[in-house]
Amino acid sequence: MSLIAAEIDGARVARSEGWHVSLLKRMAHPFPDVRDAVISEDCFVALDRLRAFRHRERNSYGFILDVGIVLERAAQTGPAVERFRLEVEAFLDRLRSRAEG
Repeated sequence: MSLIAAEIDGARVARSEGWHVSLLKRMAHPFPDVRDAVISEDCFVALDRLRAFRHRERNSYGFILDVGIVLERAAQTGPAVERFRLEVEAFLDRLRSRAEG
């Protein structure tokens, strides 16, 4: 997604506090006069849920892990990553089609 922001949008996302969520939000929305959204709102929600969990757990240093939430997020990871992969591939296919046509 960073490459898309830099190469296609022509506007990098600065790697400061909160840059992960900024990048996700940008990819879930069209970039005016440049491209359509890269990922769907559902994909954004799934990835953001995993991002928020990672952020929370990294900052709690693992002292207060809720096993149920860990297992729930673990089960959600595979489908979220697969959805992301398919949506990015579809986005790239659309770019290729526009370039060829």
